[in-house]
Amino acid sequence: MAVFWDSPGTLTESRTTPHEAREFEDLREALEGSPKRIPSKYFYDDRGSEIFSRIMETPEYYPTRAETEILVQRSDRLLVVGGLSGPVHVVELGAGDGRKTAHFLRAVQRYSAHLRYTPVDISAGALRELSQRIKKEFADIEVEPRVLDFESKLESLPLSRSRTNMVLLLGSSIGNWLPEEQSRFLRRLRAVLSSHDFLLIGFDLKKEASILIAAYNDALGWTREFNLNLLERLNRDVGANFVIDQFRHHASYNPATGAMESWLIAQRALTVSLRRLNFSIHLKAFEGIHVETSWKYLPSEIEQLAHDHGFRCIAHRYDRLHRFRVDLWS
Repeated sequence: MAVFWDSPGTLTESRTTPHEAREFEDLREALEGSPKRIPSKYFYDDRGSEIFSRIMETPEYYPTRAETEILVQRSDRLLVVGGLSGPVHVVELGAGDGRKTAHFLRAVQRYSAHLRYTPVDISAGALRELSQRIKKEFADIEVEPRVLDFESKLESLPLSRSRTNMVLLLGSSIGNWLPEEQSRFLRRLRAVLSSHDFLLIGFDLKKEASILIAAYNDALGWTREFNLNLLERLNRDVGANFVIDQFRHHASYNPATGAMESWLIAQRALTVSLRRLNFSIHLKAFEGIHVETSWKYLPSEIEQLAHDHGFRCIAHRYDRLHRFRVDLWS
């Protein structure tokens, strides 16, 4: 689907046309590179968002539970240290189903009587469900969902000039980008924020490899389905002809980089056409398409990341098992 923003609170959908498919043009460079890859932003169509909600409920996938624990038990302390007061505009990037965010919004309400919430996501379906739930739970919060690919259109964020902006980037989403992409994103975000604004950002920490590997290879197979849905999406949205059952999901930890890596491995030699983008790719037998890198962090690496990009870490909190960390940056 191509999704368009009409007016605050209104989401409409239309079938993708060849002209609209220009948004997928970065696929050519990614799929013709070495190794071939699919940018992680394409995970989150409506079906991908639905599957990821199921992943978050699996016993192996600890990040959601760890981050939720922090937001439930530590949000007030983060806000006190930050000195938050007055009208606040919470802008959540990659909001998904927003279940964790509700805990943080309750905390913000205790410090701000005038709260506006703008969830930003590329999935209209996820935003629709999230907005309905937040409006039901928080009758006195202004909710203005925004369908937007914030990675490429960060300068289009609907930031407020009259309120303190609190930008949320949860779920260790920052770790899904290459180091140069992380740097580019943080520099651009710093440029659009004012000196009185904040960034609340989550980081998955480095830990025992077996814990990481299990989290990306859940027994129910939801992570496998999540990754294969990328091919389903390209078949639908850009006229590709991937045969799904000819690929296998593979995830492993790379100790040299400190990151989990996910691949889709072709089970035989294939030629795949992406009709609406006017190019084809050739895959050798057992060649992989890289679909995700999820970087894990040491505390010192987090603090260096903030410093290098013009932010100051004014508070941070861990879950009780020290598997995850949430930072408040100014």
